[in-house]
Amino acid sequence: MATHLTFPELLATAEKLFGRNNYVRFAIAENRFADAIFDDETIWITNNEGFGIALGTKAGSLTEWQRFTLPRTAQPPEGSLIRGTWNFYAAALLPTRVSTTAITPLPDELIANFLALHSPDASVAPGDPEVVSWVYTLDTSEEISALGAIVKWQSGELCL
Repeated sequence: MATHLTFPELLATAEKLFGRNNYVRFAIAENRFADAIFDDETIWITNNEGFGIALGTKAGSLTEWQRFTLPRTAQPPEGSLIRGTWNFYAAALLPTRVSTTAITPLPDELIANFLALHSPDASVAPGDPEVVSWVYTLDTSEEISALGAIVKWQSGELCL
Protein backbone atom coordinates (compact mmCIF):
# COMPACT_ATOMS: atom_id res chain seq x y z
CA MET A 1 0.00 0.00 0.00
CA ALA A 2 1.40 3.39 -1.03
CA THR A 3 2.28 5.80 1.77
CA HIS A 4 3.04 9.52 1.54
CA LEU A 5 6.18 10.48 3.46
CA THR A 6 7.25 13.67 5.20
CA PHE A 7 10.77 14.91 4.49
CA PRO A 8 12.27 13.30 7.65
CA GLU A 9 10.44 10.04 6.84
CA LEU A 10 11.81 10.19 3.29
CA LEU A 11 15.40 10.52 4.51
CA ALA A 12 14.94 7.67 7.02
CA THR A 13 13.33 5.40 4.41
CA ALA A 14 16.04 6.14 1.83
CA GLU A 15 18.73 5.33 4.40
CA LYS A 16 17.05 2.00 5.22
CA LEU A 17 16.77 1.09 1.54
CA PHE A 18 20.03 2.45 0.13
CA GLY A 19 22.39 3.11 3.07
CA ARG A 20 23.60 6.38 4.58
CA ASN A 21 25.30 7.79 1.48
CA ASN A 22 22.34 7.63 -0.86
CA TYR A 23 21.21 9.80 -3.75
CA VAL A 24 18.16 11.13 -1.87
CA ARG A 25 20.33 12.64 0.87
CA PHE A 26 22.40 14.50 -1.71
CA ALA A 27 19.73 15.46 -4.24
CA ILE A 28 16.70 16.55 -2.22
CA ALA A 29 16.65 19.89 -0.40
CA GLU A 30 14.07 20.15 2.36
CA ASN A 31 12.97 23.62 1.22
CA ARG A 32 12.28 22.25 -2.30
CA PHE A 33 10.56 19.03 -1.19
CA ALA A 34 6.90 18.68 -2.20
CA ASP A 35 5.93 15.00 -1.85
CA ALA A 36 7.24 11.47 -1.57
CA ILE A 37 5.39 8.21 -2.08
CA PHE A 38 6.74 4.90 -0.79
CA ASP A 39 5.47 1.53 -1.95
CA ASP A 40 7.10 -1.89 -2.14
CA GLU A 41 10.79 -0.87 -1.90
CA THR A 42 10.29 2.07 -4.29
CA ILE A 43 10.23 5.82 -3.63
CA TRP A 44 8.78 8.50 -5.93
CA ILE A 45 9.87 12.03 -4.95
CA THR A 46 8.59 15.32 -6.36
CA ASN A 47 10.09 18.73 -5.68
CA ASN A 48 8.17 22.01 -5.61
CA GLU A 49 9.03 22.63 -9.29
CA GLY A 50 7.48 19.33 -10.42
CA PHE A 51 10.81 17.56 -10.98
CA GLY A 52 10.65 13.88 -10.07
CA ILE A 53 13.04 11.20 -8.89
CA ALA A 54 12.15 7.53 -8.72
CA LEU A 55 14.35 4.97 -6.97
CA GLY A 56 13.85 1.31 -6.18
CA THR A 57 12.65 -1.95 -7.65
CA LYS A 58 9.58 -0.53 -9.43
CA ALA A 59 11.01 2.88 -10.34
CA GLY A 60 9.26 4.62 -13.20
CA SER A 61 8.01 8.07 -14.10
CA LEU A 62 4.79 9.47 -12.67
CA THR A 63 2.45 10.88 -15.32
CA GLU A 64 2.59 14.42 -13.90
CA TRP A 65 6.40 14.62 -14.19
CA GLN A 66 7.75 16.54 -17.18
CA ARG A 67 11.38 16.24 -16.02
CA PHE A 68 12.71 13.37 -13.94
CA THR A 69 15.62 11.14 -12.97
CA LEU A 70 15.24 7.38 -13.20
CA PRO A 71 17.61 4.48 -12.60
CA ARG A 72 19.14 3.03 -15.77
CA THR A 73 17.11 -0.14 -15.24
CA ALA A 74 13.80 1.76 -15.43
CA GLN A 75 11.92 2.13 -18.69
CA PRO A 76 11.36 5.83 -19.49
CA PRO A 77 7.98 6.84 -20.89
CA GLU A 78 7.67 6.59 -24.67
CA GLY A 79 8.88 9.75 -26.39
CA SER A 80 11.05 10.87 -23.46
CA LEU A 81 14.10 12.92 -24.30
CA ILE A 82 17.16 11.38 -22.64
CA ARG A 83 19.43 14.32 -21.78
CA GLY A 84 22.23 12.33 -20.27
CA THR A 85 23.20 9.23 -18.38
CA TRP A 86 25.39 9.21 -15.33
CA ASN A 87 26.29 7.22 -12.26
CA PHE A 88 26.05 8.30 -8.64
CA TYR A 89 28.68 7.14 -6.17
CA ALA A 90 29.07 8.28 -2.58
CA ALA A 91 31.41 7.41 0.23
CA ALA A 92 31.88 8.66 3.75
CA LEU A 93 35.43 9.91 4.00
CA LEU A 94 37.22 10.24 7.29
CA PRO A 95 40.48 12.04 6.60
CA THR A 96 43.42 10.85 8.63
CA ARG A 97 45.58 13.79 7.61
CA VAL A 98 44.40 17.25 6.69
CA SER A 99 46.31 19.28 4.15
CA THR A 100 45.48 22.20 1.93
CA THR A 101 46.66 22.65 -1.61
CA ALA A 102 46.11 25.91 -3.44
CA ILE A 103 44.73 25.42 -6.93
CA THR A 104 45.27 28.14 -9.49
CA PRO A 105 41.83 28.95 -10.92
CA LEU A 106 41.29 28.23 -14.60
CA PRO A 107 39.68 30.82 -16.87
CA ASP A 108 35.98 30.08 -17.56
CA GLU A 109 36.66 29.99 -21.30
CA LEU A 110 39.24 27.21 -20.87
CA ILE A 111 36.81 25.19 -18.73
CA ALA A 112 33.97 25.72 -21.22
CA ASN A 113 36.16 24.64 -24.15
CA PHE A 114 37.33 21.50 -22.32
CA LEU A 115 33.74 20.55 -21.43
CA ALA A 116 32.50 21.20 -24.98
CA LEU A 117 35.14 18.84 -26.34
CA HIS A 118 35.10 16.10 -23.70
CA SER A 119 31.74 16.31 -21.91
CA PRO A 120 29.16 18.25 -23.93
CA ASP A 121 26.32 16.91 -21.73
CA ALA A 122 27.96 18.01 -18.46
CA SER A 123 25.42 19.02 -15.83
CA VAL A 124 27.46 22.06 -14.73
CA ALA A 125 29.29 24.84 -16.54
CA PRO A 126 31.38 27.87 -15.64
CA GLY A 127 29.22 30.45 -13.92
CA ASP A 128 26.71 27.96 -12.49
CA PRO A 129 25.83 29.14 -8.97
CA GLU A 130 26.22 25.69 -7.38
CA VAL A 131 29.91 25.43 -8.40
CA VAL A 132 32.14 26.00 -5.38
CA SER A 133 35.40 25.29 -7.19
CA TRP A 134 36.81 23.63 -10.29
CA VAL A 135 39.55 21.04 -9.77
CA TYR A 136 41.79 19.68 -12.48
CA THR A 137 44.94 17.80 -13.33
CA LEU A 138 47.46 18.72 -15.98
CA ASP A 139 49.40 16.35 -18.19
CA THR A 140 53.15 16.57 -18.81
CA SER A 141 52.62 19.26 -21.46
CA GLU A 142 50.63 21.38 -18.95
CA GLU A 143 47.32 20.72 -20.76
CA ILE A 144 44.17 19.84 -18.80
CA SER A 145 43.81 16.06 -18.64
CA ALA A 146 40.92 15.85 -16.14
CA LEU A 147 38.42 18.38 -14.84
CA GLY A 148 35.69 18.31 -12.23
CA ALA A 149 33.47 20.70 -10.32
CA ILE A 150 32.94 20.66 -6.60
CA VAL A 151 29.31 21.66 -6.27
CA LYS A 152 27.07 22.46 -3.35
CA TRP A 153 23.71 20.89 -4.09
CA GLN A 154 20.42 22.38 -2.92
CA SER A 155 20.53 19.84 -0.09
CA GLY A 156 23.70 21.50 1.22
CA GLU A 157 25.86 18.45 0.43
CA LEU A 158 29.12 18.90 -1.45
CA CYS A 159 29.77 16.65 -4.44
CA LEU A 160 32.48 16.26 -7.06
